[in-house]
Amino acid sequence: MGRYITGCSLKSVIARERDFRVVLASSAAIYGHPETLPVNEPDRKTPTSPYGIDKLTVDHYARTYNDLYDVETVVLRYVNIYGPRQRAGDYGGVVSIFRDQALADDPITIDGDGTQTRDFVHIEDIVEANIRAATTDHVGEAYNIGRGEQTSINELAETIREVTDSASSITRTDPRPGDIEASVADISKARRDLGFEPSVSLREGLKTLVE
Repeated sequence: MGRYITGCSLKSVIARERDFRVVLASSAAIYGHPETLPVNEPDRKTPTSPYGIDKLTVDHYARTYNDLYDVETVVLRYVNIYGPRQRAGDYGGVVSIFRDQALADDPITIDGDGTQTRDFVHIEDIVEANIRAATTDHVGEAYNIGRGEQTSINELAETIREVTDSASSITRTDPRPGDIEASVADISKARRDLGFEPSVSLREGLKTLVE
């Protein structure tokens, strides 16, 4: 299979017509509040946001098209992606928001007490995962894509402050309603089937945002 596209259910229809492979950008948001950590692909999926519900729907679509119509699909369930040119804002990543606050020496603002954890993965590793998904023989499958490491929001803020050499203070506000307390992906299936191995450490990745 030399051709592939990324996307959702509509692109699965196009892929069926044109014999393309679909590499679907899904999300760890489909798991909602995990019952156990790290989150494994077969775990219960109870998304807590419209975004998570949407991702779960297209996740099902892609694998169903593989089963029913022999459309080659590979679903990648990304965790918290960050990297250069990511915009800070209401819908931007917390990494970019903290970076911009640190570079301006403004207070780095944490929602809640900062003990909540996330699995942060650099965009370079995401690109590598996509390339491997486009060429693997393991189609009709879903894979968690992350670093497989937990980092607290407090740790993230401190590391960003260090790599930016910032004088920012750290302030805490009320927690966001429905915020997930802890998240980290089990990436052993992606390691086994795709040969995926994240290569960019969090500190190294954060330095690229400053440079």
